[in-house]
Order: sequence, then structure tokens, then C-alpha cells
Amino acid sequence: MRATDESACTPDAGRPSAVGSGAKPGAVGMPTTAGPAGAAILLSVRRNISIAITAMVLMLTGCAEARDTSVEVSRSSFSGEGKVWPLTVESGKLACDDGVSVTFESSGSIYAVNGTARDTGIGREIRPIWRDDPQYPGLKISIKDLINTGLELC
Repeated sequence: MRATDESACTPDAGRPSAVGSGAKPGAVGMPTTAGPAGAAILLSVRRNISIAITAMVLMLTGCAEARDTSVEVSRSSFSGEGKVWPLTVESGKLACDDGVSVTFESSGSIYAVNGTARDTGIGREIRPIWRDDPQYPGLKISIKDLINTGLELC
């Protein structure tokens, strides 16, 4: 095709034609009769798709914002769920900040529970309230249950 050929500028340029192929107009991938009515229908379909996509995005954004990203936790609530309480304080507020950082608030102080919170500077070091493991001197109780519970809030 030459650059001046008008058919080179159409959306179906380079596609095989359905003319004479026995294909029904309107079939997927087949050209349809164009005209004012067809253009109006196409615009209506495009507008409806655009509205639907916008509604889905707003709905998903609304769900993400409405989600509660913090919860009160305690030694007794963890024990009741069969989880290990790794801290020396009895309770506090566990939270997910910025979708990936788990923090714990107790007595007005915020502590970084996972590495992401620590690396981004959210909260103070948790070691002062992290319980020592009585079976292994020098080591701490596993904090994975606290981290996993916090990540469930994200």
C-alpha cells in the first residue's frame, strides 16, 4: 500500500476483509456497516465501558480507604488464637502503615515491628519490648505471629 492510499489510514488496514468470506457482519473481528447510527452505538458502548471502568476504580479505591488498618491486640487475644505473644507489654495497637509497614503502639510509643517499618523509619526499635527466649539465651521469641497479624491488616 502506498502512504497516500486512504485505506491505509483505517483501523482495519492490513486486516483481511470479510467481504465474500461468508462471515456475518458484526461477528467478532468482522467489519460492520458504518454510518451515523453505527457511530452513535460505538460512542455509547465506549462511554459505558469508560463509566464502568471508572466506577470499578473508585469502588476499589473506596474499599482500600475504608479498610481498618489497625487493631487492638493483647497477650490474651494471641493466646486465645494459639499464637505466640512476643512482647513484654500486655497489649497495644497493631497497625499496617503505607500498605506494608507493620507497627505496634503501646504507652504512647510506636514501634517498628517488621523490617519495612524499621527501614523506612516508622516507629522506634522494637527490641526494648521484645521478649527474650527463655530456652535460648541471647535470642528473642519469634515475632512472626505479630508480623503476620499486622500484614493481614494491609
